[in-house]
Amino acid sequence: MFIQLNKLLPREIKRHGLKKEVEALDVINKFNKSAAEKLGKSAMDYLTAKVYKNKTLYIDAVNSSAAQLLFLNQHEILEAVNSLKTGVEVASCIKPAKVEKFVIKTVGPFSTSSGSHKTAIEKSRYSL
Repeated sequence: MFIQLNKLLPREIKRHGLKKEVEALDVINKFNKSAAEKLGKSAMDYLTAKVYKNKTLYIDAVNSSAAQLLFLNQHEILEAVNSLKTGVEVASCIKPAKVEKFVIKTVGPFSTSSGSHKTAIEKSRYSL
């Protein structure tokens, strides 16, 4: 009587019209994994993927150093993001989304746009 999750999830995604949201989440997760591998896990404290829309991934950088580091490695990260496989449980309901470019925005050291960033005082102590 139990329904396997890999059959239930694609059906519910289609039923509730969440295809774009799932694609965006998949792209953001791929970016986080690829960027952590290419730039190092410590660099990810300064970068946050925010929105995936129209084949563009919008990324916030805490400072210009983090933005520059991402900019210099963007082609390698783009290739890695586009080559990673989609999760098995959602692969049947969405096709892999492609990222064509990044838009990097420097949000400044005192921004509180994301709880994952360190406080302004802690940021001033660390460097990439």
